[in-house]
Amino acid sequence: IGQHIKDGNASGELDAWFLHLAEGTDASSRAEFNILTESNLLVGELVAIHGTALTQTEFSMMGDVGASLVWSPTSNLHLYGATADIATAKSEGVNIMIAPDWAPSGSKSSMHELKTADWWDENVMGDIFSDFEMVQTVTTNVVDAIGWAEHTGRIKAGLAADLVVIDTFVADPYRNLID
Repeated sequence: IGQHIKDGNASGELDAWFLHLAEGTDASSRAEFNILTESNLLVGELVAIHGTALTQTEFSMMGDVGASLVWSPTSNLHLYGATADIATAKSEGVNIMIAPDWAPSGSKSSMHELKTADWWDENVMGDIFSDFEMVQTVTTNVVDAIGWAEHTGRIKAGLAADLVVIDTFVADPYRNLID
């Protein structure tokens, strides 16, 4: 199972691989992680999407290898009434990105999803992310996860960049972007 992922990881040619994983809240959803580990597919290039059923044990294993998690709180809350345990994922060193899931249940863009995540962070998790860290979930964390940091993702000579100019609402540029 997944020999191309194992080969790409071993050769260094694999930038990332995306997997809808543990999408749900039951034991069956969590058991998908066991299949992943038993198949030796838990690698640093893993970008797990959702992870709503994962616990500290799985997040610790992901953090140990440098894997990433795509957090889609709007869709998760709409479909399951719960979202991934992002506080635990963060504390275990998992690289966290924010992105919408799909149009029927998720936000229409990453910026809208960022607002949901920011609300969840402030009102449910106790504000564990700084505004800077929140913005990183839709910028640098993404390119770091997919292995493109040497090409884009930061304002730096020699890198491709997309820039956004917005009106100032507050002095903090990161809060300004979220708002």
